[in-house]
Order: sequence, then structure tokens, then C-alpha cells
Amino acid sequence: MSTILSGTWRVVLTAAHGVRLEPVELHLRAHVRAQMRPLWSRAIAFPPLPGREAVVAAARREILAPRPVEFHAPCGYGKTTLLRYLASGAVWAPSVYVRVGSAPLDDVLQMVVDRLYSCPEPVKATRAECEAIIRGCRALVVLDDVPPSSGIPNEAAAALPGCGLVIGSTRPVLTGLGGSRMLHGLSPDAALDLYARSLGRGIGADDITDVRRLLAALDGRPLHVKQAAALVRAGEFTASRLAEEAATAGPEALNQLSLRRLDGVKRRALTVLTLFAGALLPAALVSGVGDIAFVLQYLDELHRDGLAEHPDDRFGIPVCRKESYQQQLLGQIDYAGAVRGLADWLADPSGPHALEALEAALSLLGFASERAQFEVVVRLIRLVEPVLFVWGRWSQWRDVLGQGIEAARQVGDASAEALFAHQKGTLAYCEDRLEEARALLQRAEELRSRLGDRVGAELSRGHLALARAASGAPSPDPNGQSGQHRRSAKGRAFLAALLTAVGAVALVTAVKGAASDDPTVPPSVTVPPISSISTPTDPTAPTSPKDPTGPTETEPPVGGGTPSAKGSPAALSFPNTSTAGPSVPLRFTLTSTGTAALTVAEAQLGGAAPQDFEITTDDCSGERLDSGTECAIEVVFRPTVTGLREATLKIPDNSPGDVRTVRLSGTGTLPPDLIPEITSIVKDGVTFQIKNVGRGAAAFSTASVVFTPVGGRSGKPIEAPRFQLSAGANHVAPTIDVPDECAYPIECIVVVTADVRDEVTESNEANDTSGSLPPPPIE
Repeated sequence: MSTILSGTWRVVLTAAHGVRLEPVELHLRAHVRAQMRPLWSRAIAFPPLPGREAVVAAARREILAPRPVEFHAPCGYGKTTLLRYLASGAVWAPSVYVRVGSAPLDDVLQMVVDRLYSCPEPVKATRAECEAIIRGCRALVVLDDVPPSSGIPNEAAAALPGCGLVIGSTRPVLTGLGGSRMLHGLSPDAALDLYARSLGRGIGADDITDVRRLLAALDGRPLHVKQAAALVRAGEFTASRLAEEAATAGPEALNQLSLRRLDGVKRRALTVLTLFAGALLPAALVSGVGDIAFVLQYLDELHRDGLAEHPDDRFGIPVCRKESYQQQLLGQIDYAGAVRGLADWLADPSGPHALEALEAALSLLGFASERAQFEVVVRLIRLVEPVLFVWGRWSQWRDVLGQGIEAARQVGDASAEALFAHQKGTLAYCEDRLEEARALLQRAEELRSRLGDRVGAELSRGHLALARAASGAPSPDPNGQSGQHRRSAKGRAFLAALLTAVGAVALVTAVKGAASDDPTVPPSVTVPPISSISTPTDPTAPTSPKDPTGPTETEPPVGGGTPSAKGSPAALSFPNTSTAGPSVPLRFTLTSTGTAALTVAEAQLGGAAPQDFEITTDDCSGERLDSGTECAIEVVFRPTVTGLREATLKIPDNSPGDVRTVRLSGTGTLPPDLIPEITSIVKDGVTFQIKNVGRGAAAFSTASVVFTPVGGRSGKPIEAPRFQLSAGANHVAPTIDVPDECAYPIECIVVVTADVRDEVTESNEANDTSGSLPPPPIE
């Protein structure tokens, strides 16, 4: 049994029927919080990073300021290695590394707190409490794998003043609050050193020219440098041939060459890592899922070949490698076998193995969802949701439960739907979303009653009574039927007493029943979906159209008639767009043309590269369209790599036939990369130049300079006049006058911003001795 304190409740996880609520006194929670102990001594020190000394020094200046700093780069440039080094304690203590992925900010902050402190009994801190704890120890927070367009970096920077913040992403996501730096490849000498170390032998004089040509074609990307060395070490390729391949097809060609030479066992090991892309797995878990003996040997070889990461004693592949690997490796994946391999690790939600397997399970859940493997989704969520609950990742818990409700309906698993509705409804009650709590708990209670699950129904009924009392809604009649009856004053007083630590008669009854774990209740019973059963509902608990617990998309129309629809266009073809994106939005319009109303379910992206497209406007999902009315969905193209990218937009509805599918396509191109560099700071002015170090041409651009006084001044930004830059070439800007508020020796942060096609890159320099420029002379 696992418990967690939340507000005035101890939330207890039962064996078969979900969580139950037990009231606790506030002073107990405060007493537990007072016993928190720091975990800072567990920080892992990383060795110095060859070839990254200048980057680390620049990051250290920003961290010590403290100012947020971001490193963005495509896959293979060593971004994660850099961020893990910065979080190792070499720059600042305490330091915390968190991979963001799909986690929302509330869960990210909880993960940071969990890595900073231990507690004798788990406590679910509120967002405000997490922020206060992190600010209190002035922690350095390093957030990696932040999705493009995520608002988390800016929200975290605003919430954690005085703390260091480092962001890692494939594209710029930090806007206006700190420095954004593109991480480039290793210098030629550093890349050559890495190649020689990975090769395991000296480089002959006759080969040095070809090797340098190869490293230049690879743009010094550490991951590809290691792959090239492994291919040459195996004797299958020469440096000259690999240089030609990389120059012709790009550095990614080495991925394909490396994958083709894998034998059966190494290929299976990499398949497991690809299935769980983004998660770092212990070797034993890879062995269990892939049924691989002596797996450590094969994982070490994959690491030496540049195909897998190996921080500490874990193995994995970055999320950005998932797509290129899965096309060749995941055709015959055994989802059921993968779930069986994870089951033992997730059996004890509060155990350390469960947390290690959690990211892997969430990754597998994403794969299964994309492929509409609803039975697998239900089984996985049964394993995953207790772990998310125990470890305080309640925002993801809420999302996963909603996904589970929909999947359970798809396969007609009413037992699973009832469990997930009970869990999500109880969570909604704990988070004061009372209308949602009442609707979900009522659904759970109705389902469990139909299934003959007496213990589960009583538990859901007790929580429903709490939600009704808290919202002042009418309760069900005393016979347990779902009608609406007026309560007496005595009944209202009794239900109100359920919110206190005493008098919880109905809840105590439910708790006693749950503790018995009635073995006569079947674990899974299939009944018709709720939409096909005529049941009374609570009119005081409206369901949001997008809530997965509301009416399903297959709900029969009222009053007869047949829904139908037409969509236009059949495909959205985007113009060529740089990987700095996004494109202009393109619109798809759906028109209801039938004799009955059209009910539209949630639109979803799928296909080969859904991560390269984004729904920006959705007026269709969850809507009910009368005949003759229409709705629209707008999509933008955000390519993560160059070349042709394709995906699909699926819009389910209740009309007959297959799910409506819109083809999406676009070609990603190389972006410009404008780097502002301050060349001199004198008493009266600042001179700088704008360099385009990217491979794509810069369009017509503009630049601006903002001075911000620091060191006792008000800090109010002072913006210099904006000016234009010529396209495609380096541009030396005129000298910008320094405002009086920044007159030497007063310190002033100088931010130069260059804009190209509405994308922004920044360069920050401080007018002090810690910067790369000497202090200006005093005239």
C-alpha cells in the first residue's frame, strides 16, 4: 500500500479499486515537511568536456549572474552531454538535471524538489510550495529535451528568480529572459582528438587529410564523429568514402550505415532502446524486455559505435533519434512482450525500480497510442498510473487517466474505465475541480454498480459524496439510485461533516470495504459502452465537450437522421520552411452535410513525422455541428530536420465510414544563424557585427540593441533605435551610443538582437571584467 499527503488528506492507494481519501490534520503535514533532508551530496561529477571549454565558461558566467541561458542544436551536437556536465555540481551546488519531454511544469517542479530533498512520508507539494523550496536553496535547474514552442522555460525563469536555469532544446524556446546560444560542433582539433580516441589507434599520415575532410563534412558533431570512427574501426569503410557519403547525403547518412551493420542481438537491444526513446534504462530492464542474455556487452558496443548514450550505469537514445531509428527497427515490435517485460519493474509503485521504468513505460505508451493499440494502452495505463500517483507527477497522471478512459471505451473494458474515472475524479476533487470530480465519480460509481463491484462502487460513492458536499450539489437518494432529491438540513449537515477529520461515516464504510479487496469482483468485465446504455445522469455536472469522459463520438444522433460531412482540402502542402520555423498556418475546413448533427472528436496528428507539425487553431474538436455549419483547424509546419516531412491529421466524428484523414507534407530547409558579436565597448559607444554562420541564406533582417543597468540601478531597459541589415552577408553595424545610465564604471547588460523571418537570436555581454571583453578605458 502506498500513500501520499495532499492538503488535508492522506491519499491511499488500494490494491484493486484505486485511491481512497483519509482525512489528516494540517499540523501532521507540516510536521512531515519539516523533516525534509537534502540530497545534494548525491550529485554526480562528470569529467571535463574536451573541446567545450569556451562553451562551459560562457554558461558559467550566465549561471553565476544568475541569468537563464539556453543551448539549442539539432540532434548529435552533444547538447545533453553538456547539460549533464553543467548539472554535475562542477559549476553550482545544488544542481538538478531533469528531462522535460512531455511533462508539464507542475510535474517538472515536483521532480526538481524530489531530486533535492527526501521526506519520511511522500508529500504532494503545490506548485507554489515547489517554487519556494527551489528558490530557498538557490538551486541550479537544468532542463533538457524541452519541446519546441514550450512555455516551460519562460514560466520557470519567472517563477525561480535568483536560481540558475539552463535550457536544452532542438530550437530556441527561451524568449526575452536570457541568452540563447546555438551549440555548434567541436573545433577541428577537438573533433580529431575525439575521433582518434574512438578509433582506438593512431591516425596515419596518409589518412589525416581524409579524416579532416570527414570531420568537416560531419560539422564536428560528437555523435557522428564516434559513428564514423566505429565504421572505420570495423574495416568496412575508409575515412575517404565516409567523407563522400557525408558530403553527399549529410551527416545522417552515417546513422543508416551504422544500423545496417548491426547483428541480430545488437539490433534487438537497440530496438528496445528505440522503443523507449528518451528514457535511460538499466541494463537489466533492457535484458528483460528484449529477452537478451549478457546484454551489457551489447549495450557497451552500441555506445562505442555512437548509437546509444551511456551516462552513469544507464543506456538510452535521445528522443531526436527515435524517428530515424524506428523506421528500420520497429516493424516487428512485440508490444505485448514489452509490456510483460515492464510489468515486474512497475509492480511496486513506490519502489526504485518503478521510477526507473516509468519513462520507458510512458514512451511505450506513446508508441501504442500512435498506432491505436488500445488494448496495450489500457494494460500500460493500469501499470503506469499508480507510479505517477506515488511519485507526485499528478499533471501527467491526470492526462494519462483521460487517455485510459478513452482507450477503455474503445475496447469495451468497463472495469478499466471505471477505475480510471474513479482515479481521475478523486484527483479532480483533491485539486478543487469539483464539477469534473462529480461527473467522473458518478460515472465510476454507475459502472461499478452495473459490474457488481460492490467494494469499488462504495468507494467511488463515498468520494462522490465528498465532491457533492464541497460543491453544494444535491446528493443521490438514500437507495443508491441516480435520481435528484432535495436533502434535509440534517442530510446537508451530515455530508458537510465528511470534509472534517471526524464523522466520516460514509467514507469509513467505503474504506473498510476497500480494505477487504473482495476476491469475488472480476478484474475485467466487458460490457457495452456507456454511450449505448440509457442511464440517468446528473444535470448539475456538465461535461466539457473535449472531456474524454463525456459522450463518445459514436453516440447515436437524437431524433433520427444520418450525420455526414465533407472536408477541404484533402491535403495541406506547406512551402519550404527552415528548421528554425514555423511556416505560415494552413487551414482545413470541415462542413456538416448530413441530416443529423455531426459530433467531432479530438483531432490528432499521426503518420511518419507528427512532431514536425503543430495544430495551432482547433475549432472542431469536441464540437457538435448542425447541418450546414462548419469548423476549421489550422496547422503549421515546424521541421526538425531537413528534407521531405510527412504526417497525417485525423479528425474522428460520428459519420459512417473511416476516420477522416488529411495528408500533411512540407520540406525542411537549413536555417540562417545570425550571431551578433560585440567587437568593442568604449566610453561613448558600442560597436558590433552580425554574422550569418548558418548554412541557409538570411532574408532581409533587422537588429536592435537594449541596455539594462544593473548593480543598484533601477534596471529599466533602454532601447536604441532599430536598424536594418543587408541579406545574406555579414554586416558591421554603426556604433551605438551608450546611454548616460550605463556610463562607465556603471555595469550594464548589452543585448543585441537580430531578427530574420520573425525568428530571434540573442547575444549577451556584460560591461564588466567577467565578460570576454576588457573594461573600456577611462578617458
